[in-house]
Amino acid sequence: MRIQDKSGSVAFVYDFARDGGLQGQILLNASEVIPTRAIIWNFRAEVETAFTSGGAPTMSFDVTGIVGGLAAATALGTFGANALKVGPPAAAGQISLSELQIFMTIAVADLTGGVLVGYVDYKFSSRNF
Repeated sequence: MRIQDKSGSVAFVYDFARDGGLQGQILLNASEVIPTRAIIWNFRAEVETAFTSGGAPTMSFDVTGIVGGLAAATALGTFGANALKVGPPAAAGQISLSELQIFMTIAVADLTGGVLVGYVDYKFSSRNF
């Protein structure tokens, strides 16, 4: 019997015009979830429109139940125009026990603009079942 690995990606978008920028947690992937028993292995985010704020906010990217699970709280300056964040997330290698949603948490100060597109890559194998 051959065991075949499978993989996929979940896309998400943060758009200030749609999502607002108040401090707190914003759901980014309401319609598409990371499936149960998936193993998250990569996180990519690209700024399409530079983030703006009247203060010095931080942003983290989270999955259900793990604040900073994709990217720990990071200062706004890190997310300038065309900034790209790629790498294994904090939650890398963990097997999801349920479907996971993706969130962005804004802290310290509100955002006043910005657009970001991102992807969470996952894999799973029949060996996980």
